[in-house]
Amino acid sequence: MFLKFRVSCSVILCFVVLFYLLGTLGKGASWVIASELSVVTPPDDSAGVVTVTYADAILEGYGIEKRGPVNEGEDTLYDGEGYISYFFAEDASAQEPAGSAAFTVNVEEAGLYKLSLGYYIPEGYGSKATGIQVNGTGAGELMLDAPAAGTVRAEKMVSKVLLNAGSNTVKIMRGWGYYGIEYLKAEPAAPPASGNKLEAEDGIMTGGVSIGTSGTGYSGEGYAAFQQTGSLVLTYNAPAEGMYDVVIGYSSPNGEKKTSMVINGQNTEITFAETTAFSEVSAGKALLREGSNTIEFLPNWGWYNIDYVKLTAAAATDGHDVTGSLNNPEATPEAKALMSYLASQYGRKIISGQQTLEDVEWIKQQTGKYPAIFSTDLMDYSPSRVENGATSTEVEKMIAWYNRGGIVALCWHWNAPKGIGGNEPGKEWWRGFYTEYTTFDVEYALQHPDSEDYQLLIRDIDAIAVQLKRLQDAGVPVLWRPLHEAEGGWFWWGAKGPEPTKQLWNLMYDRLTNYHNLNNLIWVWNSEKADWYPGDDVVDIASVDIYNPAGDYNPSIARYEGLVSLVNDKKVVGLAENGPIPDPDMLQTYGADWSFFSTWTGSFIKDGNTNTAEHLHKVYHHDYVITLDELPSDLYPDSPPPLPNNNHNNGANQSGASNNGGTKRVEVDGIELTDALSKLAGMPIERQVYEVAVSGSDAVEAVLPASALLQAAGSTPNATIRIKSDAVSYSLPVKLIDISALAEQLQTEASEIRISVAMETVSEQEAEELLKKAGTSGIRLVSGLFEFTITVETASDSIEWSDFGSTYVSRTISLPQSPRGNMTTVMLDPATGEMRFVPGLIEETDGKTIVTIKRNGNSVYGVVKLDRTFGDLDGHWAKDDVEMMASKLIVHGIDEERFAPYRPITRAEFASLVVRALALTPKPGKAVFADVDPSSWYAGAAGAANEAGILMGYADGTFKPNDSITREQMAVMVDRALAFAGQKPAAGTGALARFSDHSSVSVWAKDSVDALLTAGLMQGMDGERYAPEAKVDRAQAVVQIKELLLYLNFLNA
Repeated sequence: MFLKFRVSCSVILCFVVLFYLLGTLGKGASWVIASELSVVTPPDDSAGVVTVTYADAILEGYGIEKRGPVNEGEDTLYDGEGYISYFFAEDASAQEPAGSAAFTVNVEEAGLYKLSLGYYIPEGYGSKATGIQVNGTGAGELMLDAPAAGTVRAEKMVSKVLLNAGSNTVKIMRGWGYYGIEYLKAEPAAPPASGNKLEAEDGIMTGGVSIGTSGTGYSGEGYAAFQQTGSLVLTYNAPAEGMYDVVIGYSSPNGEKKTSMVINGQNTEITFAETTAFSEVSAGKALLREGSNTIEFLPNWGWYNIDYVKLTAAAATDGHDVTGSLNNPEATPEAKALMSYLASQYGRKIISGQQTLEDVEWIKQQTGKYPAIFSTDLMDYSPSRVENGATSTEVEKMIAWYNRGGIVALCWHWNAPKGIGGNEPGKEWWRGFYTEYTTFDVEYALQHPDSEDYQLLIRDIDAIAVQLKRLQDAGVPVLWRPLHEAEGGWFWWGAKGPEPTKQLWNLMYDRLTNYHNLNNLIWVWNSEKADWYPGDDVVDIASVDIYNPAGDYNPSIARYEGLVSLVNDKKVVGLAENGPIPDPDMLQTYGADWSFFSTWTGSFIKDGNTNTAEHLHKVYHHDYVITLDELPSDLYPDSPPPLPNNNHNNGANQSGASNNGGTKRVEVDGIELTDALSKLAGMPIERQVYEVAVSGSDAVEAVLPASALLQAAGSTPNATIRIKSDAVSYSLPVKLIDISALAEQLQTEASEIRISVAMETVSEQEAEELLKKAGTSGIRLVSGLFEFTITVETASDSIEWSDFGSTYVSRTISLPQSPRGNMTTVMLDPATGEMRFVPGLIEETDGKTIVTIKRNGNSVYGVVKLDRTFGDLDGHWAKDDVEMMASKLIVHGIDEERFAPYRPITRAEFASLVVRALALTPKPGKAVFADVDPSSWYAGAAGAANEAGILMGYADGTFKPNDSITREQMAVMVDRALAFAGQKPAAGTGALARFSDHSSVSVWAKDSVDALLTAGLMQGMDGERYAPEAKVDRAQAVVQIKELLLYLNFLNA
């Protein structure tokens, strides 16, 4: 998605106008005109027709005048009695309003009347527009068509209006152009014809919607001509409750347009293809109640004509003619199994999905359920982004999700191969997938296969093939959706129209399938129009992206049926991206059988308006919606491939005693380790694991030859050596330790160095002393304490290695019990006695609790339980988050009973929060700021944050620790913290620009703010403002740190 050019219209104003008009029936007119009127009923008119001439109108304002009788010679074609002249130019300096004329119309009965105007337009002046008010309420701008050739006078029914019994005031105001009004005529409107066809001219029109009669081919007396304001309201008396097919007669001479159709409050967007002649388009289905139903049209894009609406009771459907087979005969078993499952559920249930793994976890936190589909993007693997420093771990995330039994969906915001910006604000390189931010011409490239441009297309496709191959090697089938939203034109691959897009699709399909032999791909097309469709033989699933207005959960039946028609109901149809999630009950009622949905990231899922908390809970707990836990355990033909069997628990290389608490020592053979690690080259990163298993002891030590690690750092730099005992494990990245630097430090050769990894259970007596030293009031230990150390050894020397920079190393603790309550992973510093939070995930597997602790150093670790509450948080929006974070020792109250949520947080306090959240070691000596005393309580945090590049201070060398932190300052620190932890979010895509105060964000903060907004890690203060200079209170700061930890996967959602 990224930037979505959507148009949404509110129906509220239109209903206010309608209800106001209805409410005035039978009441006195809102104007009182003190004059005796000449009301003329022409002899040919039927009873009830009232005509009021120009002579009886009351004029006010500048420029307007009555002319008549008109003198011979002024306009030889004019043969009328006179008119009100609107032949004047607007005068911005005038003290009174532009001229207008008020006609008083007396009718015997209240009701709906046809309103016609007799008017004069000089020959050659063309069509004009005039404004109108009825009883003080604006009815919009009405078109006055140019009179027929050889004449200058005409009469036109311009609208239908509600009039009161008795006196009514109709005010004609200057529109645009020069014209004269001769008379106004009101005629009782006939009741709408019975049957299933509603003529648009019989409806109630407001604003810029008026009756049109020019041209030919329309039905009835005219049509509703739409500009960009107003509405058309029709009423249909349904003979019975049920589903009805809706067809609209229309013309759209000004290009393709969209309208919004609201039936009984349910909004649907309908596309009108360009046509000068009147034509029909299906508007899908609507659920109607027996009796009166309201059908309202809002302009949306505007500038089209609606002739009529036809409603017919819908016939029962017979299901879908979908086989579930893939076009690629060499498809992997996993891909075939996934496609078969999608087909089996199509029309029976909808499969839930969510963009970004961070939001997947957020969904779990909010609803207790995981979506079945994790959707993500290969954007940062685009070569032109990689050249600018972009990195990504999305492939690893996809493999991990597949290993959990989930479904992976994938798009590619393909940064243009060339012709993108640099670092100039507003033209940055990371915007390069948008048409307006690249000069790359896809049509030229495809027409010139010998050109550099064409070769760059091939280069990029080949680069992405590498990542898709990693997924295939891991057994992962993918719902692959490249070139998405092409017909919108906002992405460069669709900028030149349908033919180049289809040609590029076919090129990619052939290159990936036949050249790279990628057989794990299920090809998902993502446009609606027939002339863009590349063909059944290269498409497995058809899809569309739909972003309805916030809180609008309608099933988008018209667009669903349009896609079904596009593929002749031969293929599964999915909702690849969405804002509001369609209501599951409405999906079933309307028969909108979307195979799956996938909600976009950021505010679309988290703002509480697009999808409310109540709606999310309904969706994720609905019987019609499939979540991760409801996917079949045998969805894929085989379980994910097992880890390599590198278990060295054969006793051959073990020494030391395992009874009476002795340490069991394992020395790993260097040749065997080198050979085993070399065999991992080319495997997916998550499978590049060499395991050393040691059982039967509370204390184990694995000794690794440094020369093997040095060699592996060159051949398999992403490999991991996992040392595993009965209760704990330690994952050592081979590139963690710089062997060459150590050899130089120890003045020896790498071949003389050994790396010892030790894991030991702390004795009960030692644990009790450590806890007593930590002052752990109210904290209960729910695991043993375990000490992890790495020692670099030579024959004559050894040093402990405990600072891993910005690399977070994982170690696990296995607990026999299921997780309960606020369990927290902690470290105990034997030197200071302090107990601090460490990042950790707690998951239940096979009846055991596996605790994964992540930290950039070693210490003593364990799991504790603590429940903290604060009396001043009752009723506060952040109560649960603050108390959870306090229970994890990340945040403290101002005393034992109070948190002070509304108090502004200082820069020192926020820096301390970040340091505690990332489990950084306090370093007072690194706090090199002129205004930071090394003995101050925050000096350690300021030093640690400064060393990590999170805290830079001011140009004058100060930190200003006691100043309140602003929202933009907080954003920069959070962005830098993410970068330190190796998970800096992708560059923003202009999310900041939607806020009215975006220009007030400081230059040094813009990139960070935009990136966090795009990633959904930060929200605006309200729907309109970001408020960069606003002070952050303590509750807001804690919630921001929680979001940081969730994004890093340092905390359970």
